[in-house]
Amino acid sequence: MTTNPRSFFSSWNLLISGAWVLIFFLLAQAMWSDEFRERAIAPLEFSLRTKLKGDPVLSERLKVVAYGDKAVREFGVQENLPLTRWNILIDAISSRNPRAIVFDKFFSFALGSEQDIEDFRRMLKNNETPVVAATAFGVLTNPDVHFNKDQFGNWQVDNLQNLPQGQMSTMLGPHSSFSDAFPKLGNIQLLHSTTVQPAWFESSTGALLPHLSLSFAKSGHIGRFKVKVDNSELPLDRHGRIPVNFVPRMTAFEKFIPAAPLLRLGRSAPQLQQINKDDLVLVLPAMFAGSVDFKNSPVGRIEGGFYHVSVINSILSNSPLIPVLSGNWSLLIILMSLGAVMLFACTKMKIKTGLAVMILSALTVVVCGLLGFVYYSYLADWHILSAFLVLDGGTLLAVRAIREERQSQLIETALEGMVSPEVLQNIKSNPSILYKRPKELNLSVLFIDIEGFSLRTRESLSVDVFTILHAQLDMITHFVHAYGGVVDRILGDGLMCFFGFSFEDDGIQSLKPSEHAWRAVRCAIDIQREAARVTAQTQNPCESLGSVVPLRIGINTGDVFLGNLGSGKRLDFTIVGNTVNMAKRHEDACETFRILMGPETYKHLQSHPDFSHSDALDIRPRLLALKHHEDLVIGWECDPFTKNPELFTKATEKVKDAIGNSIPAQLSKPQLPIMVRVNKMDEGNLSNFHFERMTIITKDYYCKKVYLNVEFRPQSKAMAKKLAEAHLKSIYVQVFTGSPASEITYTHVVKVAHLTQDKLNQLHEILSSIDEPSDGQRPTI
Repeated sequence: MTTNPRSFFSSWNLLISGAWVLIFFLLAQAMWSDEFRERAIAPLEFSLRTKLKGDPVLSERLKVVAYGDKAVREFGVQENLPLTRWNILIDAISSRNPRAIVFDKFFSFALGSEQDIEDFRRMLKNNETPVVAATAFGVLTNPDVHFNKDQFGNWQVDNLQNLPQGQMSTMLGPHSSFSDAFPKLGNIQLLHSTTVQPAWFESSTGALLPHLSLSFAKSGHIGRFKVKVDNSELPLDRHGRIPVNFVPRMTAFEKFIPAAPLLRLGRSAPQLQQINKDDLVLVLPAMFAGSVDFKNSPVGRIEGGFYHVSVINSILSNSPLIPVLSGNWSLLIILMSLGAVMLFACTKMKIKTGLAVMILSALTVVVCGLLGFVYYSYLADWHILSAFLVLDGGTLLAVRAIREERQSQLIETALEGMVSPEVLQNIKSNPSILYKRPKELNLSVLFIDIEGFSLRTRESLSVDVFTILHAQLDMITHFVHAYGGVVDRILGDGLMCFFGFSFEDDGIQSLKPSEHAWRAVRCAIDIQREAARVTAQTQNPCESLGSVVPLRIGINTGDVFLGNLGSGKRLDFTIVGNTVNMAKRHEDACETFRILMGPETYKHLQSHPDFSHSDALDIRPRLLALKHHEDLVIGWECDPFTKNPELFTKATEKVKDAIGNSIPAQLSKPQLPIMVRVNKMDEGNLSNFHFERMTIITKDYYCKKVYLNVEFRPQSKAMAKKLAEAHLKSIYVQVFTGSPASEITYTHVVKVAHLTQDKLNQLHEILSSIDEPSDGQRPTI
């Protein structure tokens, strides 16, 4: 007996759960996991928070002065206003004694005279209100710009390895004429659209350049889990970054102060009354698409300045996003705890109960994660935890189901007959298996065989044989599936398919007989054309065995019985019935690169609406012999190459080169025409002969392997007498192959049956004799 699959301490269960813990722990550290959160999870959280009205309120201490289209029209080109105007703006704001004035711009152009530049420098140095300008590390050198270490601020950091670094020489910022006059600088680069790097490490000087949103602080400290800005704190995520708690964009716009009146009126502008002492003033380019650097964010495509607005607002209003389980150890512990819960639920409880616990646990994590974000600003990797619960619990349940199935089979073998059926059923706890109910359906059955495959591959390695066969059957299967057919089974070097039924239909007849017959024939035509194309393109048929695909296809339509013929250990849907047998016999009687269909298939084919105007169907009646039928029956042969006979001829020649040709190269023609009567009904001519091989031309079209009674009716009385005396006037032959000779006649290569070699020699001698016909006439048919 096997180990109880519900064992809590099963080594396999522990290994599975531990593997998932490790996978998701590493997944949480991966950068592409952050990309997934940014693109899929964060937009969901912010959108839900907006709908539930949980967005943060814009602090009254944050004043945003926005200059846009109106200011540009009046004073300058885009955001590059003359220094005299910036002087007026800074002087007006400073008159209200704010905490700091922060500019989201480089001031990379000095638009003004030398005196304007000097006045601007003097104002920056003498202004009691700190003025902060933006910088960024770039790829271009900026040798003319000089910065002082004091401009970077007084910052401390616990671990420099968590910070990105750059070179002072590649830092882009205010123009060299006044770059050193700004009291403070702050960077505006974004490494991630949902987070902000608190500082950059300038490798050559060891200075720390804080983010622009933090640059107004007199001092700052970057710890392992939080950054302290004066008396405020912002939590950091596990990568040492500040999650941005975005404010509502439209709500913030309503509170923005237009810069145009301040630039025009200076200290007399009435809008200055909105700025109070100790307020923090952020000057942004806004409301003008041509001058704004737009960024992708979880709340949509927004102006880059909204990052500064959101981070500063989190500091002033004490409303930051709070990462939960940001430490690696805490995340590992919670994953292990959830893994233990799943291990218990999926191994100790019933399968349905364990499944319910898994689903409820995952939903609980999702709901708590979303509501915690909406109402408490908790930032948790709930998507990681919920996916872990589903995959860990699902794997444990799947392994358990497999184990219990095997256990059930062992219990049934061991205890059947020893206990009552009721007790045995309780012990087994066998999961139910869905069996489709057997039913009688009208289908079109298609058999395909690769002619001469075994002969061509008898000296090949087994692995090469399987490779060749797989490629050929794969091509056939592709066409069958394309026409909605079902590949029932592979039969050595062939396969059986059927059309008209889909397992998705749950046993309901999905197609009319005319439709599935049409699909079967069209599929067979495409298969034969593709097989001929591949064969005809073969350069060396004797060596390229996999490129020679001589196929025979038989089709029959009728009622079949479809159901499960498998044992209790396997599920085997298949079809049985006389229709299947007839399709196989039509395939046996079919010529290479031809299609032979039964009468029912042809009848339904004729009723299809596309049949009458299809110019690709050349169908002829052909007589074949069937088991349990005394007389020959009619089949219908379809020629897929009626529009391209050259392809058929070329492919046939390649097949002959690959598998040989048993027809003698030299056949003798009768010196005088010899009429024949076939099966006492059909009239024809003997075209040529060579001992046991003959070619006869008849009015009826016979399938291969059909036995015929051939009566010789020569015009020469002497030849007729010789045949009668040798008892060779009437012989039996078997059809080897056949093909149309004209619109009304058919050529058959036949093999003489039931004659000894002496009789064959005697027959050949008689047919080769030269005698004049008694009436001097040459018969024709």
